[in-house]
Amino acid sequence: MVPDGGQSFDCPSVRCRGLPAANYSNNTRAHIQMVSYLKTTVRAKFPKKLNPDWNVNFLISLEPYSRFHGLESPKWHKENAVDVLGTHHKQGAKVSVPISYVELPGDWYRRTGPSFAERSNRTAFFTTNCRGSHSVSRSHALNRMSNVMALDWFSVWGKCKFPNTTKVEMGKGWPQCLASAGTSMSKEEIRYWEKECVMRNSRLTVIVENSNEYSYMSEKILQAWSQGVVPLYRGPHNIRDILPHPDAAILTIDYPTIEDAVRYAIRVREDEQLWLHHTRWKKLPFSNGFKQLLRTPWSICSVCEYFAQDASPTPPP
Repeated sequence: MVPDGGQSFDCPSVRCRGLPAANYSNNTRAHIQMVSYLKTTVRAKFPKKLNPDWNVNFLISLEPYSRFHGLESPKWHKENAVDVLGTHHKQGAKVSVPISYVELPGDWYRRTGPSFAERSNRTAFFTTNCRGSHSVSRSHALNRMSNVMALDWFSVWGKCKFPNTTKVEMGKGWPQCLASAGTSMSKEEIRYWEKECVMRNSRLTVIVENSNEYSYMSEKILQAWSQGVVPLYRGPHNIRDILPHPDAAILTIDYPTIEDAVRYAIRVREDEQLWLHHTRWKKLPFSNGFKQLLRTPWSICSVCEYFAQDASPTPPP
């Protein structure tokens, strides 16, 4: 992406280079920054442009704007000098690029993992935030679900209460999924690894997004698909357009009530043939919507591919 130093990335249609922020120069095509979240506010801070006709401020935001309302506002983007926003759905920026939590390669989602008999019939959900106005809907849905089905609950803070739910410590509830002491992984990497291990050893998992915003999908359902567990899912109303296959999830919106969806999910968890019905998609062609999603991973290549379309690939004098 810049002509000197850094690391090269071989992307599908272009090769580009990434540099530390300290190397920012006249030739830098894009300064990439993840949005900073503080409760319900968002922050972005870009350096002063050294070549305003060439430098572009590229902001990445994978969270829903219904939670962080500043992202909806063209004024906010202007005040924070955002030129391009990488996100799941166009918000207040003049220019947006589709970027999601999806990981490559796509075959990652074809892994089947342990068999039905090898997986536990205990069902878990993961949430680190169940308070605040943006979490009311999720907490309400989890309350209704846990009234019908016993759940294991994994949370960092654990300040909320749900009926028929057991707050689980990884070492006691799922010892096989406890990261080894002295691991070189970061806290976030450990949390992801342990979550995926629980999913890999379960038949069913519960996923309730903190927003039903159009096209918003967190990493949780993608992790479920990569680990071969069947997700009971509540999320955006256009989720069917994104599923790799219609049977890849049990959607609460497909049932008269959340409780009806949970009762069917219990049947899937206990019936091997029903469970296989919801996992056979891994051997079938992906839907067009999911193929499109696979083109939007959060990586430097998503940014590079955007600029590869530029008709003027070299900086102006």
